[in-house]
Amino acid sequence: MGPSALSSPSLRSATAAAAVILATGILLHQRNDLLSYYRRRRGMQGLLQLLWIGDFLPPNLRQSMDELDKVEERMGSSEEQ
Repeated sequence: MGPSALSSPSLRSATAAAAVILATGILLHQRNDLLSYYRRRRGMQGLLQLLWIGDFLPPNLRQSMDELDKVEERMGSSEEQ
């Protein structure tokens, strides 16, 4: 095994770590703008629901949206045939 075989994974790891650190820094820097935009768009209840559940939609509305997505997929596949 040559020295290039060992340096390649570590270079990829360092690049990935740098990208994650950069993205985290940007998000932390912009977090107030992102939260205020989301709060204006979805309201405080939507923001809390996003943080707690991971989805801003109420469960019954999410279920309806999922059903609509399934219908849309079926319509797209039938148009292709």
